[in-house]
Amino acid sequence: MIFRKNTSQWLTLHFFLLLACSLTMGCSQKAENPQPQPSQLVIGSQFDIGGSIDPKQGLGGPCLAAKLLIFETPVYFDENYKMQPLLFTAWTPSEDARTWTVHLREDVRFSDGTPFAADALMFSVRYMTGPGLHLADIREMEAINDHTVRLTLNAPDAVFIHTLSSLPIISPSSLDQGGHFAKPVGTGPFTFVEYTQGQQLVYQRNDDYWGTKPGVEKVVFKFIPDFNTRSMALESGEIDIADYLPAEILKKLEDDPGFTVARKIPSPCPNWIGLNTTRPPFDDVRVRRAVNYAVDVQAIVERLINAILPGLAVPATRGPHSQPLFAGIVDPDLTWYGYDPMAAKQLLAEAGWQDADGDGILDKDGVPLKVELISSLLYAEGTEIAEAVQSQLAAVGMDVQVRVLESGARFQAYREKKYDMIELAGICPHNDPSPWYEYYFHSKKQRAYCVIEDPAIDAAIDRLAATVDENDRTQVLRHLQTLLEETAPGIFLYIQNGALAFRSDLKGFKTYCGMSGAFSYARFVHP
Repeated sequence: MIFRKNTSQWLTLHFFLLLACSLTMGCSQKAENPQPQPSQLVIGSQFDIGGSIDPKQGLGGPCLAAKLLIFETPVYFDENYKMQPLLFTAWTPSEDARTWTVHLREDVRFSDGTPFAADALMFSVRYMTGPGLHLADIREMEAINDHTVRLTLNAPDAVFIHTLSSLPIISPSSLDQGGHFAKPVGTGPFTFVEYTQGQQLVYQRNDDYWGTKPGVEKVVFKFIPDFNTRSMALESGEIDIADYLPAEILKKLEDDPGFTVARKIPSPCPNWIGLNTTRPPFDDVRVRRAVNYAVDVQAIVERLINAILPGLAVPATRGPHSQPLFAGIVDPDLTWYGYDPMAAKQLLAEAGWQDADGDGILDKDGVPLKVELISSLLYAEGTEIAEAVQSQLAAVGMDVQVRVLESGARFQAYREKKYDMIELAGICPHNDPSPWYEYYFHSKKQRAYCVIEDPAIDAAIDRLAATVDENDRTQVLRHLQTLLEETAPGIFLYIQNGALAFRSDLKGFKTYCGMSGAFSYARFVHP
């Protein structure tokens, strides 16, 4: 099986931000002595994404997305989540998905002038291989010639090339003599200028870039954590683009002709609530199924998100793959859980939970059915959704306390399994759901993060890794969805339809909303 693409159609489509020629901004000049003003694009970011320019550090969505202006990847995903070549031109897997032969572009140089060739690819693979880096366990690499490399894996990986969409290619000159990262040298359209902690990250155009040159000279990421402040900065003209804005603000901006809200198709990643299946009460599958019946996913998503900005989210009424992107892998006979509080109450009763003292809270052996739900601050609606779930579970006799934690503390609680219920998302490095299954549900590979230990689920995920044929993969994926429905390890809520707001006067832009390297992130390309 050989994959090839016509490179003439995608050369202008592969940036996270390939910037428009008509955008000009800069410091004001005196009228009597006008000077040409450098063009720049200012992006308001929720996160301080400049903490490390080392591509091995900060691989989370927005952090990696910004780095992909400096570093490019072998392949990328377009606005329809279809894989496209970038630094690779073709790739061929063996039948058992253990050996991959890849072909490199021959006209690419790093920003330091050195050529991109087989040795640089192998250097980048060695540097980026490790726990949590979304790269397969590679046993051997062999340079067939300067632009052809054979990679042999220790285990089958049917989506190995997909995985390489999160491999930033770096020049060996990025490291010092001690092997430590010293400076960012990539093949991308921009180069690093400076980083000011808590304030901004600045790039400048790489005028020797091998592809279509950016239309602006500078990109500035300004770190503005508060979404209200970020929105006001956009409206005042302080920034040109704002990310991660809540539905209420996006609706306001969409109604204003001075701004444009660009949308992309829903992400591969579902937002959901994981249940701690290792301790009571969620070690009982009947309780897990009960909470799935008790939560009206459709009503929550429509009221808190889509009622404000229609179509911003897809309710996960058919499980984790309710989004249109995965329509082909959802079993048509799969029903999933509908809203049925009576079924929830019956299951809880079968599990031994009764309201012995008439206070409205169920109890068992003198212990009340009281749990904690850890809410996420990543999305503005996270706390509202948690409170809606709290209210609906109270209606079937469960006392839910909502605790809001910032991302670091929430992730620590998740990793240490110090939670009852916890809002989760992410882990979608590409358009195939296999890494998502492995991260959350494979008890041997990701034990610290796995929400359930089930041999049947482990075996199905292992089969998925070794299955190359698309029809066979669909059958394995459908089986996995059935297993998740049976074991009910979480409450699947919705799939986000990502949106990005920008000034409408940025003429010459075309919104290109797809995946940037490894993660869903809106980008702009030259028309």
